[in-house]
Amino acid sequence: MVTVYTNSANERISIDSPRESVYHRDSFTHLKEENLPVISTGKYLKRESVTAEGEVHKVIKCAEEEINSSDGGSETKWILYLSDLKPLIMNATNIRRAVAAFGTAEVNDWGGKSIVVFDDESVEFGGKVVGGVRLRAVPAKGKKPTSVDEIPF
Repeated sequence: MVTVYTNSANERISIDSPRESVYHRDSFTHLKEENLPVISTGKYLKRESVTAEGEVHKVIKCAEEEINSSDGGSETKWILYLSDLKPLIMNATNIRRAVAAFGTAEVNDWGGKSIVVFDDESVEFGGKVVGGVRLRAVPAKGKKPTSVDEIPF
């Protein structure tokens, strides 16, 4: 059994034996498994890596690529590459949302544009609510008043 502790510098330390655990208990804070941050493993973006509120990210590119399918074969999917996130495998809903947000279906024009990436707990798959990653347009910024007369009261 591996026990995870953090020291005063908030560094994570794994201790393999109970004896080490007792020895280090005074200088480390024990973390319970349910309090550990979720670490998304794998090559592609998962819902655990984004928040429900969402964050704005710039599109690096969107490209068709061969990925491994669940049946052991491979399939061609659109992959959206975003700043500071793992690549997102695009489904039909997210493709439609990106087209609406960017105003074009030409993926070569998406590079450099911004989009909100968020966790939507209402996403359904196979007739079950499972949650998933969704995209939405960045909210338009309101026009700033140029004179006192334009300020609404």
